[in-house]
Amino acid sequence: MADIIDLNNKLNKQKEEKSRILKKLKIHIIRNLNQCSFCHLKCARCSANIQGKDMSFSTSLPFHLCESCCSEYKAYMDFTKGNAVIKQKTYWLSDKWMAMWENWLAYQDSIKKYRESNEFLKLLNEIKLS
Repeated sequence: MADIIDLNNKLNKQKEEKSRILKKLKIHIIRNLNQCSFCHLKCARCSANIQGKDMSFSTSLPFHLCESCCSEYKAYMDFTKGNAVIKQKTYWLSDKWMAMWENWLAYQDSIKKYRESNEFLKLLNEIKLS
């Protein structure tokens, strides 16, 4: 009978552990969205490192892209504006290629909308206050 377990103490430790794990998860989510998704040192599409002169390719674009992805993005934008000359010369720029860019841009837009959402802002405030 001398080894009586204090249930309140055990419950408090479990709550603290759950709270610690939840806070760690929240920080991980914020870190991934802020550091990984919008990192200025890597290409947003292929994740290649962007340094020095490579950075000039993406400064006028809404995303940080390497030279290769930047030229593809510009070709995609030309196609959406009706410039089919490049498409006729390059067989690999197909409808599937267009769909790939459309989906990637939709994904980027989703990330942006989530970062601007009330839920994400609430998450940021919770982390700041804790």
